[in-house]
Amino acid sequence: MIARYHDQTIGGQAPSELIDEFSELSIRWALPGGVQRVEITVRAYNRLDPYRRYKTHLGDTFAIYDNTLHRTLTCQCYEVIPDGAHVTYVCAGAWKRANDDFYNVGDFPAAGNTDAIIKDILTDSVAITSADQTNIGASSVAIGGWIPDHTPGTYAGNAIAELALVGDNADAMMDFYFVDQILDESKPNLPIPYFKARSQTATPDWIFSIEDLAPNGLTMARNIWNLKTLVWIAYGRWSGVHDGGNGAHALIDASENFTLGVRPGDRVINITDNEVHEVDSISKTGAGWDTLNFVNSVTGNWDNGDVYSIKLRDPKWTAVSAESSDYWSVFYREIRPEMDQTQAEQYRDQLAATYSAPVQQQAFVISAATIKDANGVNYPLWGPLMHDSFYFRADNIFVDESIFTDSDDRAHTWMATAMDYTYSNNRLRIVPSSGDSRLDSILNQAGLINAQMISTEAAWRLAKRQGEK
Repeated sequence: MIARYHDQTIGGQAPSELIDEFSELSIRWALPGGVQRVEITVRAYNRLDPYRRYKTHLGDTFAIYDNTLHRTLTCQCYEVIPDGAHVTYVCAGAWKRANDDFYNVGDFPAAGNTDAIIKDILTDSVAITSADQTNIGASSVAIGGWIPDHTPGTYAGNAIAELALVGDNADAMMDFYFVDQILDESKPNLPIPYFKARSQTATPDWIFSIEDLAPNGLTMARNIWNLKTLVWIAYGRWSGVHDGGNGAHALIDASENFTLGVRPGDRVINITDNEVHEVDSISKTGAGWDTLNFVNSVTGNWDNGDVYSIKLRDPKWTAVSAESSDYWSVFYREIRPEMDQTQAEQYRDQLAATYSAPVQQQAFVISAATIKDANGVNYPLWGPLMHDSFYFRADNIFVDESIFTDSDDRAHTWMATAMDYTYSNNRLRIVPSSGDSRLDSILNQAGLINAQMISTEAAWRLAKRQGEK
């Protein structure tokens, strides 16, 4: 059943409409953010009904109820497509709604870990989600003066996506997503944000077998050219702390040699005082080239402990060897101008761990009526989209003891990075935590799109019309 709420905030409210019968339901779940796109197609009451819905229901919130899970999946309608006989609502999840407010550069605290910054963003800029932040895990990665490079500000959702890329201090990928809460007396509540590290020892959440797959539903690929033997990351920020005394007009950091990357014209942000200066020259105060002098430096006022961030015009590279081989050498290069050296090295090591081993790289499709959880209990195929963990295990593809102990080895078991569910044929497509050859997944992993599924509504509507003739 699907409920429609004529309001963006649905906590504890009664629905405006209950939809017991619908023609099509398609759901796209992807990291970061969780539910990203939902398409709901319903038959019209009469020829005018689709246009009435088009006029009045844009911006409404929809909640998809599941009686077996006692959960909802909520989304907000941002497009309505009428055709005279049907109407299709195109909706987005809480991740999209997190992009409503600008998050200004100066609002970032001077110090804190990735998870602290995310909590700050959610508190200040994302009122549409739950205030419960207990599921935002610690990353132990310090972010001093870091910001996504979107002047004068950036959307909250985009800032969180960039922060999550850094990972944690154990080189694990960090994932950010929203999960809808258990129903409160049959009424939905605001979704809860999650920030969790991927684990290789956690118990898989969902188990399937070869018999559960669609025909040709799983294509194994172990192309060695997809493995990376050397990872290079270019970073564009230099961060540190002033230690040259209070009231100084120049920036002094005795631990640095600024000639190794800074040059006149670079911008220096005093994160503590929210001031921006332009580098005029580099000089020595102590033993090394540790001092930055600024254009119009008399206006500067640096105190001990002030945190700075320098936007470099010439990115610097950091590299790590991921794998040694006598047969091939494959480089992975990426430019992250918003990161400093520490964050780039963290991100570099995480990618090296991710790309150095053979993987099951293709998406696969489950077409069985149900899917089992780790305890063998059957759930509907859309069940994983409503939970807070997304590890899938294929328990009879390889006869290998490791499938029972390793939760993210990417050959037997996978952390899902995207899932597509289609109601009309009851199929669940899983994009595993490794490279997917489909264009939408490649573009999403490259940060070019937000992992939206290709719309199914137009194709369904055409097929339906042909069938009615």
